[in-house]
Amino acid sequence: MKRYAFSVILALFLVGCETPDGSQNSLEFHRASKLAEFEGVYKNKGDNGTRYSMNNYYLSENIWGYKSSFLWGTMGPNLPAGIRHEDIEFIEVTSTEKSLTAKAIEHGCFVYEKTYISGRDFDVDNGQLVISQDVNLLSPGGQGGVLVGPNRRKITLGIDTANQGKSRTQFDQVGLVYLFLPAAISETYDNRFERVSDKPLGYKHCENR
Repeated sequence: MKRYAFSVILALFLVGCETPDGSQNSLEFHRASKLAEFEGVYKNKGDNGTRYSMNNYYLSENIWGYKSSFLWGTMGPNLPAGIRHEDIEFIEVTSTEKSLTAKAIEHGCFVYEKTYISGRDFDVDNGQLVISQDVNLLSPGGQGGVLVGPNRRKITLGIDTANQGKSRTQFDQVGLVYLFLPAAISETYDNRFERVSDKPLGYKHCENR
């Protein structure tokens, strides 16, 4: 009986639930007019304005993410062997007219780099970079995975009005709690990434890796 009562309370909490970003220092996105405005060096570890570590806390998580498996779920960072998101200190960004290159910096040199093409790997929307927009027709979500139904996840990167790096992760889902109670949730997480240089510093490749 107690378990049933708890389930009902949790379900009522989830119905129509919306989670704000929680950031007290979160500023709006700046509308960049060209890719060159994103160039520079950013701290990889984010600041969400709270003492809690939330979704995509590292900038590298937003860019490269994690490997996943239908059966086993998350299976480590989507990076070469031996490179972990938490070990990356900075992200250096360079640009051309139609592309951005991101480098993962550790101990004064880069351990990984990848170039992304506008229109193929990301879209520009209102001067922001939409790098991921996933729609899943049937998947568990919500607190404890008790909500089953279609969901959408959108990751946006850019710079804020104070010229610092910014990410926004938006997650929306509708479905059934415990397969019988209709519910909808919407979650938004903002993170700020300190921009330590507004120009690339020309990091060289780490020779010992």
